[in-house]
Amino acid sequence: MGIIDSLKIRTLEHQEKTELKDLLWELFEEYYTDPFAVKIPQKLYFRQLKDPRYSVNVIYFSDKDYKNEIIGLCDYSIVNDFNPVFPKSVNMGVIIKNKYRKKGIGTFTYSKTIKQIKKKGFEWITCQTLSKNLNMKYLLNNLNFKFRCVLKNFVKVNNNLEDLEFYDLDLRENFLKGLGEESFMKKER
Repeated sequence: MGIIDSLKIRTLEHQEKTELKDLLWELFEEYYTDPFAVKIPQKLYFRQLKDPRYSVNVIYFSDKDYKNEIIGLCDYSIVNDFNPVFPKSVNMGVIIKNKYRKKGIGTFTYSKTIKQIKKKGFEWITCQTLSKNLNMKYLLNNLNFKFRCVLKNFVKVNNNLEDLEFYDLDLRENFLKGLGEESFMKKER
């Protein structure tokens, strides 16, 4: 049994987001040791957790209690209900604990969350990543996200200005046609 076979994904209910806020924040604190991390203040994240338009999928092993050992999260929030460029869109991100990276978990989680987003009737997904984050760019490319633009020296990371790249996925383009998790995983291997 591979690592992917032992994973579970759970969408947190609104009350659970608040209940697990400290555990979720631990993921961010570990993530912030990464040279690609764009930091957000804890107070801002806790405020975002209270927003019902913000969804969090937690990743855990099936033999563990998700309230005790979360190994990652994939979150998304409604960008703007009236966005003329990306109507019916969400912005999406993923964080995986360092020791579980490069094992296909990010791809597995993204593909599951994309299907969930499509079922909810959204038509676009947007993502951002630093230009130097090659692993994330690889993942987005494998999941058919399209590069749209780069903002040079846009975000400060470890006292340096870094380029931020924007990607989107048009769910109206038959994205899921013939692409199950198996297809995603084959690309990743």
